[in-house]
Amino acid sequence: MSVKPIKFSEHFKIDKTKLFELKVFDPFLNRDTQLFVDLLLLKDSASKIIREAFSRYNSFFADLLKLLKVSQQVGDKSWRAAKRMVNFPEYKYTCIGYGTGTINGVGSGAVLNDKILISAKEIITFAQNDPSIFLLLPLLEEGIGADIISDMTQNIIDDYICDYTIDIMNKLGIKGTYKHYSRSNTLYYLPYNPFHKCPIKLLPRDILSNLPLAETIDSWLLELSQKNEVLRSHVNGLIGIKWLETTKSQKKETILQLVKKDKNFFLSVLEALQKETFESYDLEKDVEGLYRWFDDSEVVSKIIDRGNVSDNLSLFETIGIIISDFKNLIEEHEFWRLFWTDLYRKRKHVKEFYSQMLFYMVSSAG
Repeated sequence: MSVKPIKFSEHFKIDKTKLFELKVFDPFLNRDTQLFVDLLLLKDSASKIIREAFSRYNSFFADLLKLLKVSQQVGDKSWRAAKRMVNFPEYKYTCIGYGTGTINGVGSGAVLNDKILISAKEIITFAQNDPSIFLLLPLLEEGIGADIISDMTQNIIDDYICDYTIDIMNKLGIKGTYKHYSRSNTLYYLPYNPFHKCPIKLLPRDILSNLPLAETIDSWLLELSQKNEVLRSHVNGLIGIKWLETTKSQKKETILQLVKKDKNFFLSVLEALQKETFESYDLEKDVEGLYRWFDDSEVVSKIIDRGNVSDNLSLFETIGIIISDFKNLIEEHEFWRLFWTDLYRKRKHVKEFYSQMLFYMVSSAG
């Protein structure tokens, strides 16, 4: 049986407009929302606490670089110390990620942690003691996707997320009842999530992304390589005059190989990435239907009259009622807008996330 999703605001009886004014993400407490913390957005957050967290992220990897530079081989003392640093368990407290009907995920596994270290070691000569090379992690190793980067980032800045949560709690008048020790072993009293028996940690909306970071950077890098003369000259050295004839995937593969093997190209990409400004996912418009599907389903449930459906009706009659209800929603209540973005004139269709809404409507019908 489907369990009704419960939002943080609903559970603690908080006015949603207050959360909106504070620019806080209002998570479902008993299921994940498919959003991710984008480390590239930390430095531009409206929250001072989260902006400062970006410095923590850099200092973490600066320390990791020192250990990797000293390490002579896989498994030595410095390598083992570095490996302990990159232990990033699944970060369930913020209720975001790929979980379905739950907030539990898998986190970063031992094999993937090794891949992160090996990739970092391979480009250590490019680093020039600059920890921001780890911004390019999604380009360096397959399998490092949005969920892994998000879990990794949240683990690294855990204390800042806890501080941010406390700050929002004070502004909302919420008292923490759950005794929790952060990653640095600092004691916090945080709100309690009764559905998963763990603390609740809050996030600002402006550091959340809907796209895998690797996909974001891939597309950005491909576009940049066509506009930036320095990068374009490097790519042309391999592709030459065949640029216009080369497929998008072939261009990406060429660029990724350059990132891994050409120091000057790597540093040019890193410099451009540090200057670039990326945008968070617009939760107010929510054109992908990642978050608003539940509110929309609640509206639909109130409009549809299920009282006219009974066990005595034939299948044909029941289907006729369903079609009539759907027609009423589309024509009289303008629910056609749910399936199109604000760019609908360009015929850009929203992805199938509204299957969640329809599933909830059917399952909640009893």
